[in-house]
Amino acid sequence: MSLKNLTLQGLIDMGLEKVPAEFDRRTGSIIYDTIASAATPLLYVAMEGAQIEDATYIETTYGEYADMLVAGKAITRYPATKAIKKGRFTTEKGAAIGIANGTRFSAVDSADGLIFSVVGPMDTPGEYMLECETAGTVGNSYYGPLIPISYIDTLATAEIIGDYREARDVESDEDLKKRYLDTFKRNSFGGNVGQYDEEVKKLDGVGEVQVHRAYPKSGHVLLSIVGPSYRKISADLIKTLQDIIDPEINGSQGTGLGMAPIFHTVHVTTPVERTIPISFKLQVLNGYTVAQLEPLIKAELENLFVTMRKEWGVLNETTHTYITIVYTSRIIVAVSGILGVANISDVKIDGSANDLSLKETGALQELPILGAISINGE
Repeated sequence: MSLKNLTLQGLIDMGLEKVPAEFDRRTGSIIYDTIASAATPLLYVAMEGAQIEDATYIETTYGEYADMLVAGKAITRYPATKAIKKGRFTTEKGAAIGIANGTRFSAVDSADGLIFSVVGPMDTPGEYMLECETAGTVGNSYYGPLIPISYIDTLATAEIIGDYREARDVESDEDLKKRYLDTFKRNSFGGNVGQYDEEVKKLDGVGEVQVHRAYPKSGHVLLSIVGPSYRKISADLIKTLQDIIDPEINGSQGTGLGMAPIFHTVHVTTPVERTIPISFKLQVLNGYTVAQLEPLIKAELENLFVTMRKEWGVLNETTHTYITIVYTSRIIVAVSGILGVANISDVKIDGSANDLSLKETGALQELPILGAISINGE
């Protein structure tokens, strides 16, 4: 019997089975009460044993036990990182102003009380990189005005205008276990696809990657990268990753002075975001209106598209290619599961009633982004 299935009454019954029939084993008898008293602490031992049993197997392990289990494969949980944003600072006349590294600013419109610190200048005068002091994705979504924590003479405006590098949250148990199990499906070695996939994902600002041969020359590798929110990355981050993976030394690449093996000329890029409009007919149940359900439908479809973007960098085990397909069936399932929806029909993806296959090749990589949602309601 599994430790998980043990109950107090089950332990008592197991004890009573060992008592000869001629003795009184009824509830309330001395023997029954004695066995019940002994069974209670045994149940707690069994419960702890069940937790240990769960922690032993990769499918059910969790928390620190998962960390210890995957360590045997030299895998460690990805920690939370900090978002780095682009900031602009000007005087009252709109002129660029110099800001010292370490200068701290408070986000004006943030409910999370975010603080950003200057970590370095950008190429454009008056623009700087700012690191969010709070780790995790909470810093990714803030754009807008900043207030200096200490007075800065002649500073009139300070604002976050864009992203340099997105942050990620600490890796979840499920993602950690998936990464561990993936090591048994491929042999990461010598600059093959598996090794590029494994090593590039360890870099800050990387959420997923596609690895392609970059035609027409042999020895050329193309890495198409999305950030932790599974959107395209900035040109500045592309340059940073390029320098880490395969820097240009004296006008040449493939020198082996970055992460990439010698003679591998690596080109870092990011996919083209393809905005995909969705339309369909919707029937709602009595007591509901299309207007009521629209926000729920949009949220559900947004989640579906995020899921598709998470799958964007997964190499198909049969075709050994990257495949991104927006299926009408997935849209129907997502919308049909919303309370109040009676039926969904006539689904069109980008104006077509067919499933939509995106291009995922060395020449072009497309990333699905949810566009306008048109609902013909009844």
